[in-house]
Amino acid sequence: MNDFSWLKKYSHNEKDFFQERPNDKHSFLKISTLEVEEQEKKLGRKFPRELRDFYLQIGAGSLCVNDHENFDEIMSPEDVTNFILGMDYFETCSYRDELDMSKYMVFFSLGDNIFFSLDLSQMDENGVCPVVDSPEYTPIVLANSIHDFILKMEEKVDFYKDFW
Repeated sequence: MNDFSWLKKYSHNEKDFFQERPNDKHSFLKISTLEVEEQEKKLGRKFPRELRDFYLQIGAGSLCVNDHENFDEIMSPEDVTNFILGMDYFETCSYRDELDMSKYMVFFSLGDNIFFSLDLSQMDENGVCPVVDSPEYTPIVLANSIHDFILKMEEKVDFYKDFW
């Protein structure tokens, strides 16, 4: 199991999620096992283990919420599923046309139809995938895992801009 326990202090249930927390670095909404399993059933496959572990231990939500204006959001299982299936908000998302969804799974949104993906073709035996940008061209590896990606964001909020 991938360990994200160091982020638990930022994980809140729905009742407490919308409270103002000006000193919190991140803000996550807890997700139930049932919600993850429902979305996996809808997709017809499981989420990569590291992402699944993150959902079950921490939830989904925003990184570095008070440091800048981007969403910088680890998408919920429902949003990932809707993106892949082209449902709801993602029905007209042009980025979907550029993404080989058998090889990449969007999991992170910066807003304005800018996403980062997990490179499923590089998944290791622990269900860990590199985080990549621009997979429709030559993928740019931003981090070796979700864990590393979060640590990089904590060190420098917009570290990914160094790759652009």
